[in-house]
Amino acid sequence: MEYIGIVAGKSGDAIVKEIHKWDKGSVLICGKENERGVDLANKTFICDLSDKEKICNYFKKQAVSKVIFGTGHILAIELADFLCKKGFLINIIPEVSKLCNNKYALKKEVKKIGLLTPDFLEIVGEEKLIDDVDNVIQDIGLPCVVKSIKDIVPPKLVWEKRELIEMGKTLLKNEPSIMVEEYISGTDCTAVVLNENGNAKCIFTMPWNKAEEDELEGFEKILPNEDLTECPINLIKQVVEKLINHVNVLGVSRVDFIVKDFKIFILEINSLVFSGNLEGSQYTINNYRNGINLSKHIVSSAMKMFFKQKELSRMNETIEFIPQSNRLIGIENQVRMDKKYAIVSKDSIELVLLSDGQKAIYSPEMIESIYRYHGNFYLKLLFEQYLLDRQSNNLDEGDIRMVVLFMGVIIAQNADFYKNSLDGHLKELLDIALEFLNKNDKH
Repeated sequence: MEYIGIVAGKSGDAIVKEIHKWDKGSVLICGKENERGVDLANKTFICDLSDKEKICNYFKKQAVSKVIFGTGHILAIELADFLCKKGFLINIIPEVSKLCNNKYALKKEVKKIGLLTPDFLEIVGEEKLIDDVDNVIQDIGLPCVVKSIKDIVPPKLVWEKRELIEMGKTLLKNEPSIMVEEYISGTDCTAVVLNENGNAKCIFTMPWNKAEEDELEGFEKILPNEDLTECPINLIKQVVEKLINHVNVLGVSRVDFIVKDFKIFILEINSLVFSGNLEGSQYTINNYRNGINLSKHIVSSAMKMFFKQKELSRMNETIEFIPQSNRLIGIENQVRMDKKYAIVSKDSIELVLLSDGQKAIYSPEMIESIYRYHGNFYLKLLFEQYLLDRQSNNLDEGDIRMVVLFMGVIIAQNADFYKNSLDGHLKELLDIALEFLNKNDKH
């Protein structure tokens, strides 16, 4: 039996049940004793999530190569990042989850694609907070929401200048900057989105007062408003799907937003969602009322993702990518006959393994699927590593060949999606590809 690793916190029991429906064994990692799912999992390991090496070794001992994450805790995301770099297949893109956890960076992404979000300011350091507090109040207004950018503590709605300074000082003891956000009095809502194959679909949306349910400080003075009639559901779906596609959150995620005067104001994305049954939670009640089994979607999408990542790994191990002719950004390249190579064209990528003459043709759709599941995160890591190794010429040729291949796809397809997903690094990555080709006398 194949065993699947699980790190899911309060969703542990729900994820374990779904794993067993796939005839897979479950290896549950718990940050503390008596977490949900301990009594259901085939194997359980109690360990602080910050002890990444110990968890990694335990998974290896249990022959686990795939891990499903079902909690958005910062330690879980850091563990996911660690395991990904160790070669485990996981169901999230850690860099995307880190972006979603960074409230300030995410809001900049929201604005980048023309969506609305409450006005916000970043305050760096306690001195800046005290010196600029009057300007902050003038720009943002009172009441306003003070948020930990790293999502260390829950947000607080402050009503007075004194509260703003006190909350700001408290947060700035643990992180270098904080965010102050405009408070918009409207209908608090959430939408659950499923993103498979880079095609986000809103599963359902509903009014949901997270502040009331989580008993967030300062919000108790606000009367809840659960009227969604003023905003068409189709418009809400379009907005949240556009956002999830842009940020490239895979699997099941949740977008929290406010509706006011026919406008949708994005608050945040939860890249990993709670999928268990929390007694008394309106969120849980509505899920089951609408026939939504989030844990089923999480596990199903994870299994599909594992398959895609395995395909990418297989391609990387068995094929050496060398662009031929003028297929790559107008540069003529000689094919060295002792090598395996890839021909990038507008219609396909033709992979030829010269040792046995086998040929495989990958359509743009398949390459796009691989890229959406793994490419952007992978390229980002390669780019960062390249900058570190640039002066020492310590280049990993296999990695740079992957850059070359994906650059060929980007140019051949001329797709806006690829360009947008690279977030401004397109030219830099092209330069890397060019330099590699020049360095290795393949142009």
